[in-house]
Amino acid sequence: MKLVFAVVAAAGIATHQSAVPTGIVFVCNRDGADNVCITNSAGDPIRQITSIKGDGEGISSPRWSPGRVKIAFDLRNASTRRRDVHVMNADGMNIQKLTNSDGTTFYRNPSWSPDGSQLAFECGNPTGWQVCVSAADGFNLRRITDGGNSQNPDWSPDGKTLVFHSDRDSTPDGSPAFRGSDVYVMNVDGSNVRRLTVTPAGRTSRDPAWSRNGEQIAFTSTRDGEAQIYAIQSDGTLLRRLTHDNKPADHPRWSPDGQELIFHSSRDGTGVVPSAIELYVLSVDQFSIRRLTNNHLYDGLADWR
Repeated sequence: MKLVFAVVAAAGIATHQSAVPTGIVFVCNRDGADNVCITNSAGDPIRQITSIKGDGEGISSPRWSPGRVKIAFDLRNASTRRRDVHVMNADGMNIQKLTNSDGTTFYRNPSWSPDGSQLAFECGNPTGWQVCVSAADGFNLRRITDGGNSQNPDWSPDGKTLVFHSDRDSTPDGSPAFRGSDVYVMNVDGSNVRRLTVTPAGRTSRDPAWSRNGEQIAFTSTRDGEAQIYAIQSDGTLLRRLTHDNKPADHPRWSPDGQELIFHSSRDGTGVVPSAIELYVLSVDQFSIRRLTNNHLYDGLADWR
């Protein structure tokens, strides 16, 4: 396994550990490998804090702990092809593996509870994903959903509820058969599941994120065609569309003050690299969008704390 945790040099990326900012953490692809980078709300400087060389390995879904002390993420192991949830310090040091994939069950997409004592994440495999919860050290792991696919959990600010997306109420549509998904909330023990969105057949609503004050949930949806960013009140009312691009916009996450959302998109993809994914910041009330990264490679799956 070729993973090295340190603040490392990469083309165009600053590497001074003492100056590592603690605003936005995201997946950055340099030289064919998915690593973790950190930046601030201006997108400058960018610091890469892990060093993966590729060859089947890759990091995904980095998430800040409360207080920005640690970063949880999932890692694909090159030799075993298994995926597990890990935690490291904010400078990329002191790696800890929290789950132990057996080759049939994988663990990915972690999310911290507001008090930092627990993690929610996906457990399963490509044939079916569920939501699991464990203590922050990986102990007391238990599955809290059953049936269908349940993915991308995110905690409410009070720590009492999880939002997630699921295809549990969908029916096959299209050829080949396709199951859409909707946004749901449930208690942290898996009880009292409530559906928040009703997405047209063959469409998806996915990857929800709770606002800091608990009043809104942002998510990605293809309900109107191309994947775009939407927001809804946490009780399922007042659905509104926030982006209107001709290219996909995905993975929204709230700013600390709740006024902005960070997301990734190929909206400025060039002819040279048409699928280039970059980070953008959306002003929720003014509907203005500014580009945060400009690498013509892959910068995505950001978390903003």
